[in-house]
Amino acid sequence: NRFSEAKAALLRETSANHANAAAWRWLGDCHYNLLELDDAIASYQRALERDPNVYYAMRGQGFAYLHRGHEYWRRMQEEVARGAKEQGAATFSQAHENYKKSLELLGFCLRRAPSDSEAVYGEAMAAEGASRKLYSNAISYLKLGPDNRERAEVFAANCLTVINQGVERAK
Repeated sequence: NRFSEAKAALLRETSANHANAAAWRWLGDCHYNLLELDDAIASYQRALERDPNVYYAMRGQGFAYLHRGHEYWRRMQEEVARGAKEQGAATFSQAHENYKKSLELLGFCLRRAPSDSEAVYGEAMAAEGASRKLYSNAISYLKLGPDNRERAEVFAANCLTVINQGVERAK
């Protein structure tokens, strides 16, 4: 749990040996635990570029995107509460994109290791987060009138698909 010290040592290692996928993965874990999410995502990506089979780098990156999605969600709620609706809408989209990326990465992890309970939990959380934007889009199109009902139904169907995926993982 001495992540700052470990991060310093791993920064030295990755500077000296750019090809060390394991060091990049562990550096990603340090950044993640220090809530340096952009750096965590970048470090995990470097590990995967060096060795695409570093499972824990992919899973770590999925969780970093999930956590970043949660951060954008909280920021969006604050912006809307302040009356900054346009800014809130943009932040809401950023949250959704992070949840989608998390869902993609953790889903890939679970195809490789279906019994990974942490990845199962993360994918369920990402599905819940990603469904929020789809639901919001469906409601927005419904409010525009009957000419937009078909588009609303597409978003609603996608929302239900994502929610069902999360429910299946939660089971």
